[in-house]
Formats: sequence, structure tokens, C-alpha cells
Amino acid sequence: MNSIPLISIIIPLVFALIQLLINNKNIQKMLTFSGVLFSFICNLLLIKQVIYENKTIVFWFSNITPINKWVFGQGLEVDAFSLIFAIIISFIFLINSIYLFNNENNCCNKNIFILNLFLMSSILGILFSSDLFSIYFLIEIMSLIISILSAISSNSKKAYLNSLKLLLSNAVSSVFILLGTILLYIQIHTLNIAQISALLFSNYKEISLYAFVMLFVGYAIKGFILLCSVSNVEDINKSSISMSVLVSSACIVSGFYTLIRLVHFMFAAKELWNIGKMIIIAGVVVMLISLLIAIIQKKLIRSIIFILISQMGSMLITVGLGLSNNNVTAITAVNAFLHSILAYVIFTLLLLYSSSFVISTAQTDEIDKMGNLIDKMPITFITFLVGTFSIVGIPFFSGFNSKWSIIKVINDAGCSILFNIYLIYSIIIVVYFSVLLVKIFFRKNSDIGRNIKEVPFQVYLPALIVSIIDIIIGSLPQIITNDFVNKALYSIYNLQGYIDSVLGSGYVDEMFKTEYKMPKLTYNFNSLSSILFWNIYIFIPAFIILLIIYRKYVKNNIISKLNKVSLINKVNLFIKKFKINKRDGVYNDTSIFKKALSKASNIKLFNRIHIKLRTVYNLFVYDGLSINSSIICLLLSVSLMLIYTFYTSL
Repeated sequence: MNSIPLISIIIPLVFALIQLLINNKNIQKMLTFSGVLFSFICNLLLIKQVIYENKTIVFWFSNITPINKWVFGQGLEVDAFSLIFAIIISFIFLINSIYLFNNENNCCNKNIFILNLFLMSSILGILFSSDLFSIYFLIEIMSLIISILSAISSNSKKAYLNSLKLLLSNAVSSVFILLGTILLYIQIHTLNIAQISALLFSNYKEISLYAFVMLFVGYAIKGFILLCSVSNVEDINKSSISMSVLVSSACIVSGFYTLIRLVHFMFAAKELWNIGKMIIIAGVVVMLISLLIAIIQKKLIRSIIFILISQMGSMLITVGLGLSNNNVTAITAVNAFLHSILAYVIFTLLLLYSSSFVISTAQTDEIDKMGNLIDKMPITFITFLVGTFSIVGIPFFSGFNSKWSIIKVINDAGCSILFNIYLIYSIIIVVYFSVLLVKIFFRKNSDIGRNIKEVPFQVYLPALIVSIIDIIIGSLPQIITNDFVNKALYSIYNLQGYIDSVLGSGYVDEMFKTEYKMPKLTYNFNSLSSILFWNIYIFIPAFIILLIIYRKYVKNNIISKLNKVSLINKVNLFIKKFKINKRDGVYNDTSIFKKALSKASNIKLFNRIHIKLRTVYNLFVYDGLSINSSIICLLLSVSLMLIYTFYTSL
């Protein structure tokens, strides 16, 4: 069982090397999918031992175990935290391999399959590595592969320039990582993560702080977190969407993993609250600037990518709050981060894949040239809508728990300014995606060809699978929270268990000069006040999105077909029916209806009043929305709030 992590890393390498001997693309596709699938299964086999039995798997290369409680060899260490991230990474590559398998346009270069497998092995190696040198070596391989993929995935000159930009930013980040590693080695004389954590706990100096800053900046740049390196893929199109998915999800997940390892394992979040404040400020800057850039973008993929970068800013905020001196706030922030990283992966896959389907079908990346696609691409609309609901934070979708937990931890931390900024940011996200949905799927556009049709089933299959998983996670959040998030949270704060599993039982008691007490993992996201507050917030996006969908699709395309009787004809029919009923003696007392009939019979006066009221109403509501549609969407929004309040109270 201890060798399974090594097998999970080696399998993609073996299948990649086999592909060097084969020129048939169909066989290469099958080998790529098989290699990713077998590695994914290996990671799943570790769930029972690592997650449910709370064990840490340690594998030493060449069986070089610690001598006199000093680590001289290299090995692999798998705890609940690293395993959950490995499962997420394997899932990303599995979905991406299905996309590559069914999309012929992505298969213009056979090296893409080989590089995907190499990239998966390098990222899994980063997650399972036990020392800083192995992490540095593998993260350099990951960066090099991303640069190569950026160059070969598109035949344009901009792709090669973007690849050079990535290499330059990687070189800068490598300097930071090397400097931080050297500073730590000078002080501790070891590169093993568990031993660094044990020795630093009671030997924290100023040089340690410099090492932390260097490593944090280096890992953040390598993971495309601090610098907006994802946007270097400027000429991205459908032929390179798989590379964009890997950068925007897998590489960023690995980057955040290294940051959490650095903060909560090696340095144990000790006396770092001042740095945490700087991280929060950096997260706010990334979040707001990326959002502004996304709003002014005219290309769909670039706007989606910058929105995803802004979401990384919100996750940086949770990382910063995780360094708080208040244990409850720190634990709640880490919990919010774990929920956020899972939701981030899901809506990233959905939005990028759905956008690629729209671009390939409409033959344009310009948002203003799209429109009227809902009838022609219903499945793509559903997957894009699920991704939109998730990133916005609608209940019963995966993004709800993450956004709820972020707002809750910011509110509990007492950061009123940050709370208002994030709330305004969330509302802007709602409005932006509402407009985006209208422009892409509902707006009438005569330039869109009549021959446009939905992409084949095998092409939208990956997005459909992710959509189903998104709804399951959003509808059953207790399963994810109890079985995965809580286990990962326990693994992060169980520092003594992690160190003793690597260096032997009793090592922590011997090295720590003070007694180590694991913080009590308590947090509460299900209080009534939280639910009511969140429902007030969630009412805004629910009402706006339902209102637009009703106006643009339901009202125009269904109701108008079922009932084409004009308003004046309705009045005339009512009057005529009333007179017949009066003649037949149905209404004996007509005093109630006399004034109403006399006014309603004056059609000209009625029309003038109606036109004036409609003109005033149009000033406040987009494109002449009717009162009925507003009431319907209002009732649906309130119903959604009440259903979720009842659901969470069970």
C-alpha cells in the first residue's frame, strides 16, 4: 500500500514513454486516457487508509530511512490534505483527457498527449514530495511543460511570445524559491518538510521570516497566483482550450497547495499575521483589478480567464485570514479555502469548456458578435448556466458553500471594509454574468448563421459530467464537508501526527520545547443569522438571473406562442362576455361593474394610460419587462430562499 503513491506518479510517465514509439493518434488518445484513469484509480485506492483511518503514508526511496532522527534521503508523504488535492488534480486531467479524446481540433500535435501525461506526473510529484528540493525540481518541470504547451497548442506567433513570457516569469520565481530554500537550509540544515516544521517551531528567527517571504512569492508566481500569467495566453482559441484548462485549474491548484504547505506545515502559521494582512491586500488587488479587466474585454475566453483570476484573489484572502492570531478565524478561513478550491475547479472546467463550444460553433470569439444561441445550443447553455450559478453562488450548486463561507469568515473577522468590498464584488459578478448570458444566448443577432447546431455528444460529454457533479456537490454538501473538507482540515492542523509519522513517534515531544496543543477545530456556518443574511444576498442574483431568463426566453418564446391576443382584445372579450352573462341573468347586481365597464369601454383613454404607465416603467426596468414577469421571478427567488433555509435547517 505504501508504494501506491509512487505508482500513481509513474503510470502517466510510462504511458507517455510508450507514446514516443507510436505515431497513431487514436492509439495515443487511448494511452493518454488510460494512463490518467489508472493514476486516478490509484489515488482513489488510498482513500480508506489515508482519509477514513487518518494515517499518513510514508515511502522512502532506496529505503533510506531517517538516521538518528535526521532525514538524509528523499521520499513521498501522503496525508489527507495531499491526497484530496491529488484526487482533484487527477479528476481535472481525466476530464481533460476525455475532451482531448473527442475533439479532433486539439489533436494537431501528438506531443500534446505526451506533455499532458508528463505534466500530470510532475504535479502529483509536487503533492506527494517530502522535501523542498524535490518540490523545486518538479515545479520547474511543470513550468517548462506549460511553456512548451503554450507554444505548440497554437500556430500563431503570439503563442511563442507568450511562451517566452512564461519562461521569464518562471525564471524570476525560481530565484525567489532558491533564495528561500538556501536561507532555510542555512538555519535548519535539512530540506525535509516535516523536520523543518519541527525545528522551526521553537527556533523561529528573523532569517526564517525572510525565507518564508521568498518561498511564498516564488510559489505564488509559479502557481500563476500573484502574477496574472494565465492572461499570457493572449491568442487562445478552441485549439488550445485544453492547455488553458490545465493552467487555470491544475497548475493553480498545485500552487495553492504549496502555499498551504508552506504556511501551515513548515511555519505552522506562527507570528505571521502581519504578512497575512499583506496577503489579504494582495488578494483584494488581484480580485478587483482582474474584475475590471474582465469587464472591458471583448473576447469571451479572455473575459472568463480574468474572472477566474479574480476568484484566485478571493482565495488569497482566505489564505491571508488563515494566518490570523485568532484560532477560530484562522480555522474558519482554511475551511473556506478548502471549499473555494473545490468550487473553483468545477466552475473553471464548466465555463472554459462551454465557452470553447460557443466559440467553435459561432466561429467567433467576439462577445458582441454572438447571440440567439439558446435554441441552437441548449446543452451548452445548460453547462454554461450551471457554471454561472456556481461562480455566482446560487444555492444547490458547488459555489454556494465557498462564497457563503468566505463572506462568513470575513464578517466574523470584523473586517467591515473587506466585507463591503467582497459583497460589492460578488454583486458585480452577478450582474456581469447576467449580461454575458443575455449577449451570448438570448440576444437576437441576425449575423449568426442558421446552420449553427449543438456540438456532438462526445464533445460536450466532459462538461455534462462536471455539471452533474456540480449539482450533486451543491445539493449534498454534508458529504463533501464531512468526508473530505473536515479530514483535510484535521490533517493541516494535526502537526504532531504529521511529524511523528515521518520521523518516528515521540519526535515532537523531544524537539518542541513547549507542549504542542492542537487547536480545537470548531466553526459554524449553519447559524440562523448566517442563513438569513445569506438569503438576503442570494436573493439579488436569483432575482436578476430569473428575470432575464423569463423575459428573454420564457415570455417571448412560449407565452407569445400560446397567447397572441392583444391587450385591447382581452378587454373587448371581457366586456362582451360580461354583457352575455348579464343578459342570461348570471349577474343580477351590476352596480359593482358599472364604473369599471364605463371606463374600460373607453379604449382610447385606456390606451393612453397604458402607454404612459409603460413608458414610466421602461425607465426603471430593462427592455419593457412586464409586471407579471417581475412578480413570477420574485416568487421564484423567495421560494428558492425558503427551500434552502428549510433544507439547511434539517
